[in-house]
Amino acid sequence: PHTSSTTQLTVNTPDSILQISCLTPKDRVDLEYMLGIGVDWIALSFVQRPEDIVEIKRLIMEYNPQNMCPPHVMAKIEKPSVSDALILKLLPK
Repeated sequence: PHTSSTTQLTVNTPDSILQISCLTPKDRVDLEYMLGIGVDWIALSFVQRPEDIVEIKRLIMEYNPQNMCPPHVMAKIEKPSVSDALILKLLPK
Protein backbone atom coordinates (compact mmCIF):
# COMPACT_ATOMS: atom_id res chain seq x y z
CA PRO A 1 0.00 0.00 0.00
CA HIS A 2 1.08 3.54 -0.75
CA THR A 3 1.38 5.83 2.22
CA SER A 4 2.18 9.47 2.25
CA SER A 5 3.07 11.83 4.98
CA THR A 6 2.93 15.53 5.10
CA THR A 7 4.85 17.87 7.28
CA GLN A 8 3.00 20.78 8.70
CA LEU A 9 5.13 23.45 10.29
CA THR A 10 3.69 25.78 12.85
CA VAL A 11 5.16 28.71 14.67
CA ASN A 12 4.37 29.31 18.30
CA THR A 13 4.72 32.92 19.40
CA PRO A 14 3.57 32.94 23.02
CA ASP A 15 5.09 36.32 23.86
CA SER A 16 4.18 38.04 20.59
CA ILE A 17 0.97 39.63 19.47
CA LEU A 18 0.54 39.23 15.73
CA GLN A 19 -0.78 42.34 14.02
CA ILE A 20 -2.99 40.37 11.64
CA SER A 21 -6.72 39.76 11.59
CA CYS A 22 -7.94 36.59 13.25
CA LEU A 23 -10.53 36.36 10.45
CA THR A 24 -9.68 34.56 7.22
CA PRO A 25 -11.43 35.34 3.93
CA LYS A 26 -13.48 32.14 4.42
CA ASP A 27 -14.46 33.31 7.92
CA ARG A 28 -15.84 36.49 6.36
CA VAL A 29 -17.91 34.53 3.83
CA ASP A 30 -19.15 32.21 6.58
CA LEU A 31 -20.03 35.18 8.80
CA GLU A 32 -22.12 36.78 6.08
CA TYR A 33 -23.96 33.49 5.52
CA MET A 34 -24.54 32.94 9.25
CA LEU A 35 -25.92 36.44 9.66
CA GLY A 36 -28.20 35.80 6.72
CA ILE A 37 -29.78 32.79 8.42
CA GLY A 38 -30.07 34.60 11.75
CA VAL A 39 -27.72 32.87 14.17
CA ASP A 40 -27.81 33.92 17.83
CA TRP A 41 -24.08 33.56 18.55
CA ILE A 42 -20.82 34.01 16.65
CA ALA A 43 -17.71 32.35 18.10
CA LEU A 44 -14.36 33.98 17.40
CA SER A 45 -11.11 32.08 18.02
CA PHE A 46 -7.49 33.19 18.18
CA VAL A 47 -8.32 36.64 19.53
CA GLN A 48 -5.03 38.39 20.26
CA ARG A 49 -6.00 42.05 20.25
CA PRO A 50 -9.05 44.10 21.23
CA GLU A 51 -9.19 45.19 17.57
CA ASP A 52 -10.23 41.62 16.67
CA ILE A 53 -13.45 42.10 18.66
CA VAL A 54 -13.98 45.55 17.14
CA GLU A 55 -13.51 44.05 13.65
CA ILE A 56 -16.11 41.31 14.12
CA LYS A 57 -18.61 43.81 15.57
CA ARG A 58 -18.00 46.13 12.60
CA LEU A 59 -18.55 43.27 10.15
CA ILE A 60 -21.76 42.26 11.91
CA MET A 61 -23.05 45.83 11.48
CA GLU A 62 -21.83 45.95 7.86
CA TYR A 63 -23.53 42.67 6.90
CA ASN A 64 -26.62 43.46 8.98
CA PRO A 65 -27.13 47.23 8.52
CA GLN A 66 -30.57 47.28 10.16
CA ASN A 67 -28.93 45.68 13.22
CA MET A 68 -32.01 43.54 13.71
CA CYS A 69 -31.23 41.08 16.50
CA PRO A 70 -27.45 41.11 16.10
CA PRO A 71 -25.79 37.93 17.37
CA HIS A 72 -23.75 37.83 20.54
CA VAL A 73 -20.00 37.35 20.14
CA MET A 74 -18.11 34.72 22.10
CA ALA A 75 -14.34 35.13 21.94
CA LYS A 76 -11.56 32.68 22.72
CA ILE A 77 -8.95 35.00 24.20
CA GLU A 78 -5.41 33.92 23.32
CA LYS A 79 -3.35 36.57 25.07
CA PRO A 80 -3.69 38.01 28.59
CA SER A 81 -3.14 41.50 27.18
CA VAL A 82 -6.49 41.28 25.39
CA SER A 83 -8.32 40.67 28.65
CA ASP A 84 -6.65 43.65 30.29
CA ALA A 85 -7.33 45.94 27.33
CA LEU A 86 -10.98 44.85 27.03
CA ILE A 87 -11.58 45.38 30.74
CA LEU A 88 -10.18 48.89 30.46
CA LYS A 89 -12.42 49.64 27.48
CA LEU A 90 -15.50 48.32 29.26
CA LEU A 91 -14.99 50.32 32.46
CA PRO A 92 -17.23 53.37 32.79
CA LYS A 93 -15.42 56.62 32.07
